[in-house]
Amino acid sequence: MVMRCFRAKYSEIFLKILHGMLIITGTLLSGCVFPHGPFETASDFRRGFPVPENLMEIPDGQALTLQKAVEIALHNNPTNLAAAQSVYAARYGYLRALSAYAPELNAAYSLGHTLSRGWDLKNPPEGVMKRNDHFNTAGTIQASLLLFDGFARELETIIARQEFNKSTNIEKNVRRLLERAVAYAYYDMYLAGEEIIICQEDLAFQNMALQQAKERFRNGHVSKAPVLNFQILAARARSDIRNARYRRQVAFHALSALLGYANRELPEEIELQEISMEHLPYIYDENYYLELAVSNRPDLEVEKIALHIAWREKQKAYAGFFPEIRLFSEFTLDTRHARYGGYRVSRSHSNQGGFTYGVEGKWNIFQGFDTLNNVRKQEALEKVALWGLNAKFLEVAAEVRDAHAHCENARYQVEIFQDMAQWVLEQRNLVFSEYCNGRETITRLNEVQATLTEAQSRLIISKVEFSKAAAQLAAAAGLRLFQLRDLPLTVTSGK
Repeated sequence: MVMRCFRAKYSEIFLKILHGMLIITGTLLSGCVFPHGPFETASDFRRGFPVPENLMEIPDGQALTLQKAVEIALHNNPTNLAAAQSVYAARYGYLRALSAYAPELNAAYSLGHTLSRGWDLKNPPEGVMKRNDHFNTAGTIQASLLLFDGFARELETIIARQEFNKSTNIEKNVRRLLERAVAYAYYDMYLAGEEIIICQEDLAFQNMALQQAKERFRNGHVSKAPVLNFQILAARARSDIRNARYRRQVAFHALSALLGYANRELPEEIELQEISMEHLPYIYDENYYLELAVSNRPDLEVEKIALHIAWREKQKAYAGFFPEIRLFSEFTLDTRHARYGGYRVSRSHSNQGGFTYGVEGKWNIFQGFDTLNNVRKQEALEKVALWGLNAKFLEVAAEVRDAHAHCENARYQVEIFQDMAQWVLEQRNLVFSEYCNGRETITRLNEVQATLTEAQSRLIISKVEFSKAAAQLAAAAGLRLFQLRDLPLTVTSGK
């Protein structure tokens, strides 16, 4: 009877423990479910990425300046936000590497209940019983401290620190490219808006000339040909206006996405700041910008850090030739309670504790040349990183030279078309006056009007191209978008 109660008691305890383990397991498995919903439709993306409360917006009633657009993009753009999170991840990776200097402490605990029954026992040996019911627990606490591992721990910490620096520079490079992309989209939108104005002015002129031609046709002074001529040119101007509006819409969508307005659009009639050409930044020799790029380009710095990491990885590979030495200690506590049937004793129990400590050394003598091949592998990867750095430098140098040439050419075009646009406007007014007085042909008027529209378009294109070239040069040199104008006039670098 006592044996039966004892067995029922411990069976109940075991079932409760099993029930608790099932609850804990279910809770843990519920955390393994993907926490983000499926992204199969546009509605899924809107629900998955709602408009954040801290979304930076354009102040109402104010023109959107390029500087403000860049500020909004850096605050809202998801690519930039993801790069910032990568920096956090690398930082915590560095902190994890530092944990190798701390002692390692582990605990283990086990609990078991065994029920057994024997039969056909005849003169059984010692320790074999008819019935066996025992309950046991075992607890262990282990502590160890790494003393020496061939400096692999120290090198791993240095590598983790360099990975953090690498992530920081990757984030800077994302910002550099984002600023350039925002500038390009901003200026494309501005260009399309100015082209709309130019085409509207052309349309207004063609409509004015058309009304005059209709009046003269009704009075019998001219044939219907001038009327058809100006109708055709007016229709072409309306087509140009529609195309310019389409280009503005495309640039508008690109700028909206860069500013982080994925689920919300910018104001449809957003006003952009006019491009001023009164104080053009001074353009130095290309070697000056190349020196700036070598010092400031974050993507080049990433390759430098990658080379440093490869060198440290090679050093860490040599740690495999050294032994690993640890301090260790262990504390154990075991308990056992048993009841027997058909045996010389009916019950037993024991509690046993132990403590062990010492120094442990481990040295790999041979493993199929694994350590040697790892060293050779890291040496090859170091050379890969070295050539990667060289390739990046050539890429940076080409970008700087292209941007510098683009900037110089665009500046020259601005100076030409600023004068040319004034001359062509004056010419058009004179030819139109002479046409009205019958001293010029309609063909000549069409030519000078087309030349005026082209000159005005090329002037605004040259202004936009120079602004984009300045943004390109700033990005190529590793500068912020608005630092070109702040460079000193006295330059010695790269000379």
